[in-house]
Amino acid sequence: GISVSIDGDVAVVGVPEPVALCGGGGNVHIYRRTPETGWALEQTIPEPACCCREFGHPVVVAGTRRFVGANRDGQAGFWAGAVFIYHFDGASWIFEQKLTRLDANEPEEGGYFGAALAVSGDRVVVGAPFYPASTRGAAYVFRRDGTMWVNEGGRLEASDRAIGDEFGHYLAMQGDVI
Repeated sequence: GISVSIDGDVAVVGVPEPVALCGGGGNVHIYRRTPETGWALEQTIPEPACCCREFGHPVVVAGTRRFVGANRDGQAGFWAGAVFIYHFDGASWIFEQKLTRLDANEPEEGGYFGAALAVSGDRVVVGAPFYPASTRGAAYVFRRDGTMWVNEGGRLEASDRAIGDEFGHYLAMQGDVI
């Protein structure tokens, strides 16, 4: 796997298909640890239909939710990227919502939205290090509002941003501090 996240007794491993192959074969493996079996595969989530998404790069598990980046997803534009959110219903991991930069009113192509993720409570921060095309980078904050994840308004950028900074390529979050 290219990315791993662990929360308690749940581990998520992202295995995106190499971009050179572009066959849509990436997936995410979810493991659960029990005293009887140790770590055992609980479920595999295949990449949604489409190729070259890098589905599973990165992954974050937080409580009963898991977040899967797909920084080359092209539904919102060429390599615009996306984040897929799943929740655990007590028996299996169910698709909940797909986030894109369009959800943050950012229609520009490119950007690699979902290249980095950080989660704290009912908030997720999503990095788009190649947005805009000058690779200055940005990050977006979404919060869970009832059953939906909504953008908290606008994008985060460095005050001294410059071409090639790739702001948002790596993220961390604790409480309300990003």
